[in-house]
Amino acid sequence: MSDQYDTVEPGAVHTVTFQPGGLVVAGVPTGETLLRAAARANIFLSSPCAGAGSCGKCLVRIESGLVRADPTAKIEPSDWERGMRLACVTRVIGDVVVSIPEAVSPGLVHRPRSQALPVPAMRARYLEVGERGAQSWAREPDPPVRRLLLTLNPPSTADRQSDLARLRRSAAEELEGAEPLVPLTVARSLPRVLREAGWRVSALVRALGQGWEVVRVEHAAGGGPSYVAVVDLGTTTVWGQLLDAGSGRVRATAAAFNGQIQFGDDVISRMVRAQEPGGKERLQAAAAETIADVLGDLTRMAEVDKSAIAHVVVAGNSAMTCLLLGVETHYLRLEPYVPPFDNLAFTPAAALGLGEVLAAEAAVQVLPLVGSYVGGDIVAGILASGIAESDRICLYLDAGTNGEVVIGNREWLLATSCSAGPAFEGGGLRHGMRAITGAIESVAIDVETLESAVLTIDDGPPLGICGSGVIDAVAQMLKTGILLPNGRFDPGSEAPGLREREGRREFVLVAEEFSGTGADIVLTEADIDNVIRAKAAMFAGVSTLLRSVSLEWTDLERIVVAGAFGRHLRVAEAMTIGLFPELDPDGFEFLGNGSLVGAGMVALSRSAATMAEKIAALMNNIELSDNPQFQEEYVAAMFLPHTDTGRFPSLESLLSERLGRRA
Repeated sequence: MSDQYDTVEPGAVHTVTFQPGGLVVAGVPTGETLLRAAARANIFLSSPCAGAGSCGKCLVRIESGLVRADPTAKIEPSDWERGMRLACVTRVIGDVVVSIPEAVSPGLVHRPRSQALPVPAMRARYLEVGERGAQSWAREPDPPVRRLLLTLNPPSTADRQSDLARLRRSAAEELEGAEPLVPLTVARSLPRVLREAGWRVSALVRALGQGWEVVRVEHAAGGGPSYVAVVDLGTTTVWGQLLDAGSGRVRATAAAFNGQIQFGDDVISRMVRAQEPGGKERLQAAAAETIADVLGDLTRMAEVDKSAIAHVVVAGNSAMTCLLLGVETHYLRLEPYVPPFDNLAFTPAAALGLGEVLAAEAAVQVLPLVGSYVGGDIVAGILASGIAESDRICLYLDAGTNGEVVIGNREWLLATSCSAGPAFEGGGLRHGMRAITGAIESVAIDVETLESAVLTIDDGPPLGICGSGVIDAVAQMLKTGILLPNGRFDPGSEAPGLREREGRREFVLVAEEFSGTGADIVLTEADIDNVIRAKAAMFAGVSTLLRSVSLEWTDLERIVVAGAFGRHLRVAEAMTIGLFPELDPDGFEFLGNGSLVGAGMVALSRSAATMAEKIAALMNNIELSDNPQFQEEYVAAMFLPHTDTGRFPSLESLLSERLGRRA
């Protein structure tokens, strides 16, 4: 055993063997903590401080192999010498064998050898397009924003062509013969700019329909890199990215809670408020202010001047898009539930209240709408996932506040939207938060002691719980008997984290002394109700779509889960709470923020924009607001995992065995 501090090969993976039982965990990347390596295989290690290294309870012994760790006051020097380490702050840099003392994980140690291998933590494959998709489209020869370096012939007595015509002719040579339009804002200063630059200029052009428009002309030496910004306008969270227009590389990512939340958690509430005197204007301003904050964060993080951004692509559901643009939303809620538009021309940023954070000539493009609640965010996600180019029957599920579902392939696409509520984005929970640093992303509860252990994103001090973490917690509490199938805590449970406050029961995930907030982080029965409603809405939405085309869950050949929580989601736990029936986990893939990725493709490629329009035209929308099948499916799913336990045979067996032992 040795602690190494030398540089190791980045991207390498290793094998960690846990004793007793000889459980082998392969594919552990360099730098991952032993606590996370154990969590990959659902090994419970006592760690009430959530990996901060402050409680000293996740003691393990390194029998052999390479790790990296620093001495800590939590381990006596003599124990350090014999290989004792804290799993939460010990990082793997080579193959390693680890012994787990009984006091750290009694549930593992007490199991017979034949049961020493826990069920693997099934995490689905993360789609590469989520990481590299925008850049691959940027490599195509048709980016919608281009910077042209032009050398113009100066006028003379033999060439009296106007300055404007001279610019357009030179630009056309770089744009496959297409002469761009030149707006008045550019023409006003053009004579001076051309002469001061010695007739060598940089022209920033932007796609306009099938043609081009000149956005800005400046001295060639002053024309720096150009950027595009993309925005996922979510009901609860607004995400943004700054992309290099030439390479597609992400320069910065930022997020903020949607300022419209003050007018209601869901889109229906906000559309109702928009009907009040001045309501539409207030909601428009709230959305614009949030986007402005995100764009401001992006430019500061990337140290980019706002003048470098001339193109912004926004993807949002139909209601969010209309509210941003100040378009009437009243009729979205009325039969026959049609959106007010499908495609729109670019909108000047200043007209939306974004003039202070963007260049004067910047324009905003919104992705096409499909139905009253299915909008550009789902069009972008389908584009990013490649479902519209697949022969297989696929399911696309974005489990956000306004959860969207799409089923189909390259020949047909059927979509719907179901109001799931904000639980999967951390909203509506007492200690909920977005999936950012410090959010509890994974929860384990020991079957013997009923003690909980948590992991946080980026191993930060625990600040709250995000969507994947709450799914884990509910699933673990159900499987260990702390939680009953009706969503209530078992009054007979002796779990140490279970308590009653002001007549209401709650479960302590992280005690105040170990949290990053200085207060207990808990889950309440009200939180669990929100999770059950959210998962029931999503399950019912998919089931209703499947029934409408005479398909079953088992007919799905590929399931793509989008949304920020998807990257941290464990499929097994999602099945346990009834978000999905028990299916082959190999069929699942995660896209992350598909809306943001697809918007990036459109911002970097005219052909991607054309494909997005084709997807919107191909997609048919089914409304669920007055659909009796949806109501039937929803009521049936308001149980953990579901009233039809035949869809969950493994869990049904486990729960029956548990109840049998109690009897």
